Amino acid sequence: MSAARKVLLVEDDEAQANWAKLVLTRGRFDVTHCQTGGQAIRAMTKEVPDAVVLDMRLPDVHGLEVLVWIRRNFFDVPVIVLSNAMQEMQIVEAFSAGADDYVLKPAREAEFLARIAAMMRRKGHAVSGTIEIGGIAIDLGWKAVRIDGEPVRMAPIEYEILEMMARHLGSVVQREVLVNRIWGRSIDEAVSRSLDTHVYRIRHKLKVHGVSNVSLRSVYNLGYRLEWCRGRALAGAAPGRDDALRLAEGGGEAMLPSLL
Repeated sequence: MSAARKVLLVEDDEAQANWAKLVLTRGRFDVTHCQTGGQAIRAMTKEVPDAVVLDMRLPDVHGLEVLVWIRRNFFDVPVIVLSNAMQEMQIVEAFSAGADDYVLKPAREAEFLARIAAMMRRKGHAVSGTIEIGGIAIDLGWKAVRIDGEPVRMAPIEYEILEMMARHLGSVVQREVLVNRIWGRSIDEAVSRSLDTHVYRIRHKLKVHGVSNVSLRSVYNLGYRLEWCRGRALAGAAPGRDDALRLAEGGGEAMLPSLL
């Protein structure tokens, strides 16, 4: 018997939350309920769900901010917005921020479950394609890396780290998110040291293969950021306080780190 699929429900309205939990349980989903955006972010850094059902009106932050955070840190987790906001611009904003679907309240039970199931089927399709950054080519199907056309041997965890950083090029990926996504557990001292070791090895391999315009940088007290400077080598200066202040680049995330 396969494990129950996990859905994170982010809804502060008690009546709506009870309805959604009942419907999802009937659909044989394992439901984790959060009432605030901060709770949802903390929950996702500990365990990645198979899908997220997200209300837009939350007591601590706007749902769009949570959606932006999810999409930056968990690019392939399906998110369905459940909202009573029916104006076209509000719906467009949700899709632009990364929503996979949008359902108006009050939702119909059968349709609601069908939409979630459809999102999960799309997620389950094989990933293919290539991410190219400078001379680095990351083959998503074969999980292989080439630099200037030459294959580079990467340990499985090294590959997973590099792929995740490449998908979030220019953005900070928090250490907790990397650990949860790749190791499937909460961060502790042992796994934190392991992460640092794998990052060191990735940097060494990039350097050995002559990569000078792509850098995997540490951002103090936050995590890592993959940087690409087109056409010239990156400066070797260590990142500092300004790197932390740029976490919110791209909009919508300035207040989210304080919720963790």
